[in-house]
Amino acid sequence: MPSGIRPTVDYAFKRVFGCEENKSVLVDLLNAVLLDSGQTAIRDVQILNPFSLQDAADDRVVILDIKARDELGRETLIEMQMMSHRAFRERLMFELAVHYSQSLREGEDFVKLRPVIVVCFIDSLLCPETSDYHSRYELRDPTTGNLFSNHWAIHIIELPKFDRSPTQLTSAIDRWSYFLKHGAEFDLSNLPAELQTPPILQATGTLIIMSQNTIERDQYNARRLFLGDQATRFRDALEIGREEGREMGRQEGRQEGRQEGRQEGREEGRQEGREEGRELALRSLLTVGTSRLGPAPVEIQNRLQQLRNIDQIRQLLDRSLDCQSWEALISGDTPTS
Repeated sequence: MPSGIRPTVDYAFKRVFGCEENKSVLVDLLNAVLLDSGQTAIRDVQILNPFSLQDAADDRVVILDIKARDELGRETLIEMQMMSHRAFRERLMFELAVHYSQSLREGEDFVKLRPVIVVCFIDSLLCPETSDYHSRYELRDPTTGNLFSNHWAIHIIELPKFDRSPTQLTSAIDRWSYFLKHGAEFDLSNLPAELQTPPILQATGTLIIMSQNTIERDQYNARRLFLGDQATRFRDALEIGREEGREMGRQEGRQEGRQEGRQEGREEGRQEGREEGRELALRSLLTVGTSRLGPAPVEIQNRLQQLRNIDQIRQLLDRSLDCQSWEALISGDTPTS
């Protein structure tokens, strides 16, 4: 019987990959990411902040990311995010830089610094400049391709870009991406052959255990409600964002107007304000829709990205609370109870 637990909810993600008893599952996940980009595989990791059911039950879990160190001394920050924001890339860089600097005590030699790898699974689009669902970023010379240092690396796995069936899974990163998108539907008695690997079976079993444990199920549902509340607050903030966007447009318009002509400057400012409001509305729609309907198919995400009218996006956002599927939302079908 399927668990109904979505591994993209950060609480479930850490429960699956951040427990000591599932350390082999975390190793398999990390190797899937590393080997997909040609890096050295690892044999073992030390989980620096392991998941604790007692802490979760006492509501003391604040940081839900996973921190691990492998036998090569590399430290990896692994996280699952439902959505991005305008400064999400900068936030990842900041997190990497802080963790890297904190690995060296005052007065220690710089040679003691160890590589830090960020692995971020995200259930929204972050890198529209590439069609690949797994992107890797390093410190390299753009002309020669020479690597400046191997101490920094960021891996982004964008789940909405992953659109493969079980028969099309050809690598470990494919299998884990499929698990993250569809794991709530997995049934141990009826898994496709391509997914019957020990790590996937163990991860699926953990989801089923969660679904059958009252405390864990309650903690998972509480986290889902929290994420839903965040999406609602984001939606409310959209109206404020639109007003701020208009004001920013007016201010930028006045500034540009002094330099290149007042009328042209105001129009440019208004356009920037409208575009910012549109981006906020679209992110809110994807967040609320994912929470209710599951991840949007790539085709639908592409159609949403083409919408330019913010009022049309807001109408879809309002209707997403009643529709039963993304297809019904896009087609305008009347929802049924």
